[in-house]
Amino acid sequence: MLSRKFIRENPRVVEKAARQRGQLIEIERFLKLDSRERKLSSTLDQLRHQQRLLSQQGSLSGEERRTSPSLKQTAREIKEAKEELRRLQTQLTELLLRFPNIPDPSVPQGRDKKDNLQVREWGTKPQFDFTPLAYWELAERLGIWDFRGGVKVAGRGFALFKGAGSKLERTLVDFMLDLYTSQHDYVEFSPPLLADQESLTCTGHFPRWQQGVYWCKDDGLFLIPSAEVPLTNLHRDQILDARSFPLSYVACSPCFRRPESSWGRENRQEVRLHQFRKIELVKFVAPENSAAELDQVVANVEEALQLLGLPYRVVLDCMGQLSFASAKAYGVEVWMAASGSYLRVCSCRNYTDFQAHRGNIRFRHREKNPEFVHTLGASGPALPRLMAAIIENCQTATGEVLVPKVLQRYINDPFGKSLKSTTEARRKPSI
Repeated sequence: MLSRKFIRENPRVVEKAARQRGQLIEIERFLKLDSRERKLSSTLDQLRHQQRLLSQQGSLSGEERRTSPSLKQTAREIKEAKEELRRLQTQLTELLLRFPNIPDPSVPQGRDKKDNLQVREWGTKPQFDFTPLAYWELAERLGIWDFRGGVKVAGRGFALFKGAGSKLERTLVDFMLDLYTSQHDYVEFSPPLLADQESLTCTGHFPRWQQGVYWCKDDGLFLIPSAEVPLTNLHRDQILDARSFPLSYVACSPCFRRPESSWGRENRQEVRLHQFRKIELVKFVAPENSAAELDQVVANVEEALQLLGLPYRVVLDCMGQLSFASAKAYGVEVWMAASGSYLRVCSCRNYTDFQAHRGNIRFRHREKNPEFVHTLGASGPALPRLMAAIIENCQTATGEVLVPKVLQRYINDPFGKSLKSTTEARRKPSI
């Protein structure tokens, strides 16, 4: 959330930032309400001062007692002012929650993903002497991804892995959690899968994205869209010690996203699911270090893909592709051999102090006054998309999928070094 002071002093900057994202905000209404609220706050302070004086009638002269309003009238005016002030503050808060973050100056102009700026590429794209199959076709042939089963249980957009597919998903979780906790000092968490409205408001999901979250109405709780929500809210309404920075957290959790459109080929091509598991990286850092820490988070994600041997590229998101709460974001996209295109598996985001203002997350450096922290978040990466990339890029002419070497120590028999049909794997061990 942007501070009222910043909006008051930079209304055109705020309005321009929203327009560049393709959003409309009520900046003039905010300025009028803000002015009224500040004047009313001043009036209320004067009334309270007057009430204190009236309550000390003995210290007033006879003339002052005759000309001053009665205590009863002043109390009534105070009550009316407080009620109006509450209404104004509610309206201001509702407006503030709909103002997006201010993009970093380095973010390129643009509206669509084609306007994103490519930063670098890594790896060699696989060359096949056969026509590679799309992940969904090969996975179904191998019996490791049951698309019909997911539809039968929950409808379109739900995945059901089985056999080697389920083992591959679990293996990827173990590999990435081991990498981030042992090599990069992230602290692992197993968070709740439900969160309250205040938690989702803190991370910027509410109110803008409220329709995209599954709601447990009877309990007033919501299924989390990612582990970023519980991890960020661990420090809500806290003052942290700057000496502990950076605080680096990681979690793997199911993520739940309410469908925004009907299921079709595009959803399948982009592996867009309504429930999926995802590694989430969250950091709390000092403002002066957040740019460097964002680069470090991107490097952590890249390392995982390099160890898996998957070719990828890093892009800097343009204005129109930034999420509501982000000031800057990099996308990490893997090569998909069948479609001959890139698929995003991770977004690495710098929220600056946007989430911290919403969640009142501050830090203190020695004897200085508390400041708002900067928060970072990254999916590292989404597992179904990562699995789809492995299936397409590591397939063979015989219809098997070679398991990346770094994962082979996690996978024992019967699947060994390659994924093949469940029936065949039971007949004989893989090479």
